[in-house]
Amino acid sequence: MATHFTRRGPQKTGPRLTNRGIVLVAVSIFAVLAGSYLQEAVVTQLGLFGLALVLIAVVLCWLNVKKLEIVRLAPPHTHAMDDFRIELVITNQKPGLDSFALELEDSLLPYANRGLLAGWIRAGGHCRMAFTTRLVKRGVLEHASVTVSSGFPFGLCKISERRRLSTHVVVYPRAVTPRRLELHYESDYLEGVTEGLVTRDFSGDLHGIREFHQGDPMRSIHWPATARANRLMIREFDQPMPEKYSIIFHSYCPQRSLIWPDAFETSMELLAGLLYYCARKQVPIDFTASFNGWQTVHVQDPRDLSGPLSVLAKAVHQPEKSLNRLVRTIETMPGNHALFVFSETPVKIWAGKLPALPRPITCLDNADVQLRPPIFKTA
Repeated sequence: MATHFTRRGPQKTGPRLTNRGIVLVAVSIFAVLAGSYLQEAVVTQLGLFGLALVLIAVVLCWLNVKKLEIVRLAPPHTHAMDDFRIELVITNQKPGLDSFALELEDSLLPYANRGLLAGWIRAGGHCRMAFTTRLVKRGVLEHASVTVSSGFPFGLCKISERRRLSTHVVVYPRAVTPRRLELHYESDYLEGVTEGLVTRDFSGDLHGIREFHQGDPMRSIHWPATARANRLMIREFDQPMPEKYSIIFHSYCPQRSLIWPDAFETSMELLAGLLYYCARKQVPIDFTASFNGWQTVHVQDPRDLSGPLSVLAKAVHQPEKSLNRLVRTIETMPGNHALFVFSETPVKIWAGKLPALPRPITCLDNADVQLRPPIFKTA
């Protein structure tokens, strides 16, 4: 668990009398005045003792929260709506003076679970508290505060300190796989259009033998089985392994149209799901986005998606009125591997404006998927 928090100056609220303390002060003053008027030394002494008790309580209350170091331990990144573990470490740096009955309120915790209690921390000792929480929205968490308060001793006064901790927790968007993606992309249709664009490993595991269909490669014919069955039979090997996947996101907003912010947030969640979907194929991924200045993030190891997910976490909606930059990016992209083009704008508005290329293109929006087979130019 990484630590990436520093402490800023605490915002203090000095010791303030509670209702109990105010009543004791009022009674003590009344006893001093009454004892002086009636010349009753015992009553006067009791009043002075009450005032002294309040003064001692104020001093002890102030010392109780003095020289406390608070450190929060948290992961450097998480997904929105995913539970993650945090720890608070409270160290008492006072020499020879323990701290008692410390109440803590961590802004990272749900409201109902923010009330924490450290009953006793010895001088020079520490207390560790572990919790599970979650963050709802994507982004970068820069600041999170912890409020420390105490009514020790006797509950006659209370002191509070709000300490603002700075951090850098990257909150990735929640990963949601486009519902129709697996249905379309795993279909026989797409496997057929990608047959010439991928390298099939004929040395892999043999899946079985089946009847020959038009379009099957001739070199996969199993001649002994063909002779026995009196019809062409072929060997089925491992599924084709793509060279890589390229994902492009754009925010095309035509004239007199409007894209709601919620649609962009939904796209970030679906993009995260698409990244994980491609990573499960265990091939490299290239991710290009308009909100990232059309820069490409290269993922050589699909087990580590921190690069593109960090880009999604920090993404700001930047709609564009033209598809020129998207078309230029697609046309200059090297290779013939499969390409995913994603937008929060409906596919029907922009899919037909993409150039015809010798590569399969999967066009996606928040609710629809369209497959564009490769188009080879004939001489």
